[in-house]
Amino acid sequence: MGTDKPRRSVFELLALREKISVTKKSRNLSLLRQELEKTERLRDQLDEAIDQTEDGIGEQTAGQLRANSWYRGQMMDQRETMRNRESFLSQEVDNTRRDVAQTRRRENRAADLAQSRKKSEAQAREDKAEADLFGRRRG
Repeated sequence: MGTDKPRRSVFELLALREKISVTKKSRNLSLLRQELEKTERLRDQLDEAIDQTEDGIGEQTAGQLRANSWYRGQMMDQRETMRNRESFLSQEVDNTRRDVAQTRRRENRAADLAQSRKKSEAQAREDKAEADLFGRRRG
């Protein structure tokens, strides 16, 4: 009925949980970086478009001036939105990077504790077996 698999220690399970967490957080970090790069490219494109729509280029009618001014204002608003998004994503990338590092440290610590516990248990079994063997020789 019982399985032949040894039970996993709490530290092994904790290390496994942290490893899964690191994987998820790393995936999230990758997505955040991609989104940040996309936002930076879009902001650069808006900067170029704004530079190309500067007022006072050649003769223009009042309607053209009004339209250019309106479009320029819209692009400047979008650029500001992109800058805010870029700032937010940068902060999220930094926070997620820090979180991944902390989780990796916890994973390593738990794995070290699990390994240490395994060694201690193995040593205890070996000492017990040696004591049993020594007890049989005497008796």
